[in-house]
Order: sequence, then structure tokens, then C-alpha cells
Amino acid sequence: MAESEALLRAAAPKFDEQNKSDSGTQTAALLTRVLLVQSKLAESKISADRASALAQHTSDLNSHFAAAIATALVMAAESRAPDAIQWSGNCAS
Repeated sequence: MAESEALLRAAAPKFDEQNKSDSGTQTAALLTRVLLVQSKLAESKISADRASALAQHTSDLNSHFAAAIATALVMAAESRAPDAIQWSGNCAS
């Protein structure tokens, strides 16, 4: 997992340089999952927030969905499962 984390962290700035918000969103969302598996909750929250922010700059629905899932997973990991369920339901409408 550490190698995955390193690769994702290295890729993120490249997408920023190229103004590829959809790829940046997907990368941040995947990094969130990798960090959660490693029990790095604080870092995963930062990554999920980054995914959500980047998703605001793209019309790609897959990116929006990935950012929403990343945020919901962090909420669930924070023992905020009811908030995660309600929040993800609000994203669908």
C-alpha cells in the first residue's frame, strides 16, 4: 500500500499542472481509499476534501461519484455512518 500511496501522491501534481480536474479527482479519491486501508484517517479526510474540490471543476460524472464515495467512506470511518448515508443520498439528487 505504501507504494500505491507514493505513486498516487506523485501523480496528483502532474494532473494539476495539466488542468485535468477529472483525473485529479479520481486520483485523490483513490488515494483516500489507500490511506483509509492504512488507517491514516486525517490524511484520508484531506484527500477526500481535495477530491470534492476538484470535482467542482469538471462535468465528468464518474469523478463526481468517486469524490462522493471518498467523502462517504471517510465519514463512515469516522463512525459517522448515518451522516455518510444522508450525505451520499443528497449527492444523488
